Amino acid sequence: WLVIDRKVYDVGEFSKRHPGGRRVISHYAGQDATDAFVAFHNDKALVQKYLKSLLIGELAPDQPSFESNKKKSLLEDFRELRCTVEKMGLLRPNYTFFFLIFLHFLMLDAASWLVVWYFGISLVPFVIGMMLFTTAQVK
Repeated sequence: WLVIDRKVYDVGEFSKRHPGGRRVISHYAGQDATDAFVAFHNDKALVQKYLKSLLIGELAPDQPSFESNKKKSLLEDFRELRCTVEKMGLLRPNYTFFFLIFLHFLMLDAASWLVVWYFGISLVPFVIGMMLFTTAQVK
C-alpha cells in the first residue's frame, strides 16, 4: 500500500500493470507518495479512474502523512516551490522548440543522403555523409 493525499491505496496487484513498472511503486511502499504522484501524473482525471478501485482507507486526522525522518518544513517548502513553478508555466512544453529540433534532425539526415547521392561514394563524400548521418542519429 501507499499514501497519496492522506488516502491509503492497495497497489499490490496494480503494480504489475503500472505503466512505470513495479519498481517505481514499490519504492514508495508504505510511505507517502503524494509528491512523486503529483510529479509523474499530469492527467489527474485519468489516474483518478484507476485510483478509485484501489482505495482502502484514509489516514486518521492525528496521524502524520509524512515519514518521521523527513522534515515537515522541507516538504512544505518543496510543495510551495512546485506550486510556484507550475504557476510560472515552467513545466509546460514548448512545442515549437521540439518541432525545430525534429526539423534539425531531418535536415541533417537529408543532407547526409544528398552528399552521398550527389558526390558519389568516394572516400571524402562518404565520410562527410557518415558524419552528418551520425550526428543526426546521436542527437
